[in-house]
Amino acid sequence: MPRLSDCHPLVSAFFFFSVLFFAMFSGNPVLTGISLIGGVLFCFRICPAVRSFRAVAPYCCFVLLVTLVNPLVSHNGATPLIFLNGDPLTLESLLYGINLGVMLVSVFFWFRCLKEIMTEDKLLDLFGRLSPKLALVLSTALRFLPRIRQKAQSIREAQKSLGLYTEDVWTSRWRGTVRVFSATVTWILENAVETGTFMRARGYGLPGRTRFSLFRFRRRDAVLLAFLLLLDAGVLCAMITGRLSYQFFPSIVLSKPDLLASAAILLFSVLCLLPVLLEGKENLLWRFYRSRI
Repeated sequence: MPRLSDCHPLVSAFFFFSVLFFAMFSGNPVLTGISLIGGVLFCFRICPAVRSFRAVAPYCCFVLLVTLVNPLVSHNGATPLIFLNGDPLTLESLLYGINLGVMLVSVFFWFRCLKEIMTEDKLLDLFGRLSPKLALVLSTALRFLPRIRQKAQSIREAQKSLGLYTEDVWTSRWRGTVRVFSATVTWILENAVETGTFMRARGYGLPGRTRFSLFRFRRRDAVLLAFLLLLDAGVLCAMITGRLSYQFFPSIVLSKPDLLASAAILLFSVLCLLPVLLEGKENLLWRFYRSRI
């Protein structure tokens, strides 16, 4: 099995769709925790920028914020902990806030992995046949995000060198920020118009226009896609039959564990940890081949 980044775009997109679907709509805290662990491990593996505490700290603060805010706005639950201005802060709302925060953070990590794996050329190849315009919009938007950050930084440095952007006084700082924002927006609009003109001149999206693709759907992609379908079928079957149901309000009710629920949790664990296992397998093969040289 190849790494997820070396697979066909259809296989990679289906994997992320499966993980995000179960992570967002299952509601089971066990699946939510597994999704977070898998997303963090995979993100740490392919995104070196998130390996520092400075990058992970905002996510921890976000979970803490959701955990504390949810009991203040939602007073549902049968187990009050304390009363604040006559309103109960319940245990169920607190646990629901923790589950919601962990779920959102896991989705953030998986979307960060999605950004690293699904590059612009993969999006063009995946959506080019179905909707060329949608593929162009998605690839352009993903490409513009890092370029906008770099362009804004270069404009800010240019204005600093000219003495037009100072940070000593807050009024001057705000005026400099507005000038940088105006110049960046102007550059974005001009670049978007030029890109559309160039693509129209090249006949992008016209009927009968041939397209070139670097990606081929091979047998290994078919095997991996079939394996993902089997994993999804097992977890989805448990969700439909209510074996993974979990109720927070008015009191915490967990479905009775049985063989199908345990199998679904195991299958979802394999699904979330699959890219990490594939990456580890490639590293072991690389070290083995290097040792034979």
